Amino acid sequence: MRKMIGVGYMRKLAPAEYLEGIIRDRLLNYDRLRRAVVPKDASSTSVSPVWCTEFKDSGDDLDIKKDLISIHHVKDNKEVHALIDEIGNTYIDIDKPQWKFHLIYNEAAIKNNNNNNNNNSHDNNNDEHKSEDIEYCALLWRVSHGISDGLRLVHIVEELFTDEKGEPAKAPDIGKLKSKDKNK
Repeated sequence: MRKMIGVGYMRKLAPAEYLEGIIRDRLLNYDRLRRAVVPKDASSTSVSPVWCTEFKDSGDDLDIKKDLISIHHVKDNKEVHALIDEIGNTYIDIDKPQWKFHLIYNEAAIKNNNNNNNNNSHDNNNDEHKSEDIEYCALLWRVSHGISDGLRLVHIVEELFTDEKGEPAKAPDIGKLKSKDKNK
């Protein structure tokens, strides 16, 4: 199946638990993102798999952490790009949900962020960097073309990062985020 890929680059990524909350509270409200693909059965006249009309329950049979989020750790920008290429050239397994987020944590970017946070005094001359010198992490969303019909998908993604008034959502204070999973 064809797919669409969206990639956002940033110096710091929120933890997977934050993304899990967005998926649970916002994305799974869209029926199209809860649909499953069913293989062709012997009695079907279809030559290829079809979308089922019943939607997957967002509860017991869909593990957000396992099925919809993949976490990767790389050492630098070169590995970020190599992993994006690898993920982009991999088919979406028809037995799995037809979309997935990939959090790509760049250890060099994390180290640079920690160093900048520990340094309370900033010299403006030292803050000027060439864009190719900046290390970054990536958030990649891979979606089957069958559920990503262009403008509607743009609207869904926009809603992830805006509040009820359509204003840009405030970034979470990552240090204050707590997991809702009581097993942690």
